[in-house]
Amino acid sequence: MDDLKVKKIKNNLGSFIRYIFISLILIICGYPLLWMVLNSFKTTHEIFANVIKFPTNFDFSVFLKAWKDANFSIAFRNSLIVTFAAIGIILIVGSLAAFSLSHMDFKLNKFFLSLFIGLQIISGQIILLPLFKLMKNLGLLGNLASLILVNSAMGLPLSIFILWGFFRGLSRDIYDAAKIDGCNNFYYYLRFVLPLSKPGIASVAIFQFLFIWNEYLFALTFANKPAVRTIPIQLQVFFTEHYSNYQMAFAGLTMAVIPILLIYIFTQRFFIKGLQEGSYR
Repeated sequence: MDDLKVKKIKNNLGSFIRYIFISLILIICGYPLLWMVLNSFKTTHEIFANVIKFPTNFDFSVFLKAWKDANFSIAFRNSLIVTFAAIGIILIVGSLAAFSLSHMDFKLNKFFLSLFIGLQIISGQIILLPLFKLMKNLGLLGNLASLILVNSAMGLPLSIFILWGFFRGLSRDIYDAAKIDGCNNFYYYLRFVLPLSKPGIASVAIFQFLFIWNEYLFALTFANKPAVRTIPIQLQVFFTEHYSNYQMAFAGLTMAVIPILLIYIFTQRFFIKGLQEGSYR
């Protein structure tokens, strides 16, 4: 009986320590976000007078004013177009490439797989100048198409590698049986591979959304016109114009972060499930 009590106490103590540790992590990660949102409702004087004090009143009109002054409607539209168009290209091209590498045997299979793995180490800064010259020759500078193409190309290597891992984990017996029944590769890809790999596809989509939505370097280089600025570039311009109005600056930051939070809140179960299934495979 004493041994059971000691074991129970140890288990409870271990659980308590884990909860304390997780709570500390949540506080460390969540405090900057909460601080940013609360400062949106404070005047500049209140922000500097007491950093941790709650706002005296919650005036949401500052968000509407920041939205109009920063011309966020155009920036949000541009970011949504670039993000979803690039994700669509990445998922279509990436899933087809991953299916070919995981299910079809050809001479250069291992070469292409190694190539995609190696391309992940190439950063945007290294190829920025060649990309700039390419887009200039194509006449795509100052056009959203340049951002869509570049973000798609940068996101494909990692996405192909992740999807290849999911597709490879599917039972080979299903593929062999489908081939015996006369099913072609494309039909098998549509009716079997994609439905069985939804968690992996969702994980890739969420990961790429976070990257493309926050992408700054390519947007700064190629979106050189006010009409094609995305959220990160528009925020920079907004900060330059309101460098002394911290309330407006924090309101702009808060609005830029909201889409990312909503995407993660509503899709986190798919993202976590995809990570779990990927680790099992």
